[in-house]
Amino acid sequence: MKNNYLYSVTDKALFDGLNQHKITTNHTVDMFLKRGVLVSKNTPKKNLAKSFCRYHHDYYDHQNIAEVLGMTPRKEKTTSSFIKTSSDSDDFWDAANELKTSIINNNDQCNIYMDSDDIIVDITYSSLHYEKSEFNQIVKKNAKIEIIKSEDSFIIRRPDNEQFEGYVDDIISSLVAPKSDTEKSDINLFSISDSKLRSKFFIQFVEGVQNYKLRNVSDVFVYNPDCQFSAEEIMNSDDDDVPEIRKVSLKGKSVLDSQELKSLFDRGFYIWKIRWSLEEDLADPDIFEFEAQFSDMINFTGFSYISKGYWKYKGNGEYNKNKSQLDQDKNSHFLTLFEKSALEIMKSIHTEYEGVVEDESCEE
Repeated sequence: MKNNYLYSVTDKALFDGLNQHKITTNHTVDMFLKRGVLVSKNTPKKNLAKSFCRYHHDYYDHQNIAEVLGMTPRKEKTTSSFIKTSSDSDDFWDAANELKTSIINNNDQCNIYMDSDDIIVDITYSSLHYEKSEFNQIVKKNAKIEIIKSEDSFIIRRPDNEQFEGYVDDIISSLVAPKSDTEKSDINLFSISDSKLRSKFFIQFVEGVQNYKLRNVSDVFVYNPDCQFSAEEIMNSDDDDVPEIRKVSLKGKSVLDSQELKSLFDRGFYIWKIRWSLEEDLADPDIFEFEAQFSDMINFTGFSYISKGYWKYKGNGEYNKNKSQLDQDKNSHFLTLFEKSALEIMKSIHTEYEGVVEDESCEE
């Protein structure tokens, strides 16, 4: 039994898998050939599948089918943690190697290398999806943890998922420095309950990227866990049909300036996810599109971001019709800008919130 392989696939599941359109007759013929059995390509696919199910089939047969039927991994959002510690780069390198040993012991793959002064932990791992069918449950993914030395701390970038969050915690716990000397923080507004300040974070974030101009906000997702409707709206509704709308998404052009969004702000809704585009502050600017969100929309934690690609400028005011993906250097460039901007805005909003709370206390 291989690691992460849940159970032996049944004959019925194998038969259904071999009859899916992604599995061609050539695939099935090759599986017979590995057993020394010659079959005709003119044999109906269903007959081949029925015949193959009578053989003993093992992990490797299942993996061959799963590689064809498996889901294509989606690009994940990136999140950043900020580590203040007396440990140095060598300590992080040693901690990363401890993580590598643990990952390899779990039958996943891991490689560690230096990129300039940054430590890169390159991991190929299995992700489980229990809700999928037998051949789609295990998906192979590849992702990186980047450990970057900044002026007064280390920045750790990782995919925004629980598995890699655990990997980062393992690295931090393996540092030589005592736990009291190591402090981990991230971008969050957990202590900020004011809905206007939560929305202000996103507005300043999309408008304040250094050397880039905001071109458009196309998608805004707002939330209000305690949506309050007016007495008139409730009076005009049946007792059993009082409106309770907590999540709203607006799509279009210049959504931030829309009256619809402003009316939602007045009702206590706040932004938790946004998609926007930036253009370079140049004569011939490319256009870049991004998405950012707090995955926990109630506590406002789990801040992450992702590039949705860019439109390259062709000339004469025209752009390529199709978006291209950012290369690694350009993506790292934007991540650095986002980290710096988000930290500054978070600190500013915390300061503003503390001032508001103090003023309210003085009034009382």
